[in-house]
Amino acid sequence: MRRLRARKILRAGGALLLAWVCASVAAADDFESVRREAEKNLGSEAGADYDRWLGDFFKARPEVEKELTECVAGHDERPPLRGYVAFDRDGSYRYVLRPKGPFADCVSAAFAGFSPPPPPTLPYFNPFDLRIAPTPPRE
Repeated sequence: MRRLRARKILRAGGALLLAWVCASVAAADDFESVRREAEKNLGSEAGADYDRWLGDFFKARPEVEKELTECVAGHDERPPLRGYVAFDRDGSYRYVLRPKGPFADCVSAAFAGFSPPPPPTLPYFNPFDLRIAPTPPRE
């Protein structure tokens, strides 16, 4: 009886692990497909214009620069980030970045809470990449 119960538990655990793996793969595929759509948007004239406007909007916000500087100073691991800005139908937006982690969360938070110019259409995806140059060693 105990062996039968243990087998059922192992099967259930294996099924849950398989479901988790499948969900993770689907999420990764979804990220890549949305990223491709964001890159496609950037390839259009309206998308390229919007990318410039969005960049100018955030560059004009000193609080964004301050937060990003704090992100860099506060995280020893600063992997290159890639992702997109997702604008929902209601006009809200969020930064979706990979690899996930504390640095990506910090960077996303630095851009939160503003009212950027509306994109050409809703929903809309705009690509985002961030690569921090290594800090040269002190002499």
